[in-house]
Amino acid sequence: MSKKTLLVIPPEFREPLGPPPVLNTEDAKRYWALFGQFAELIRPSDFLEWMWVRDMTDERLGNKRLTRLRPL
Repeated sequence: MSKKTLLVIPPEFREPLGPPPVLNTEDAKRYWALFGQFAELIRPSDFLEWMWVRDMTDERLGNKRLTRLRPL
């Protein structure tokens, strides 16, 4: 997939996937950028695959969040 191609979450999946779980100190754009990278690799074709992309994105950013907070 070229960098100019934008994967769009199908409208019927947007609401069930919900908003990104970012804190008010975090940037939702970074979340969606990572989500897009995972989606480009997986190329989801059904709701289960979109949920998988969502879960991978949430886990990756959650791990990064914990890594930042660990020294505190």
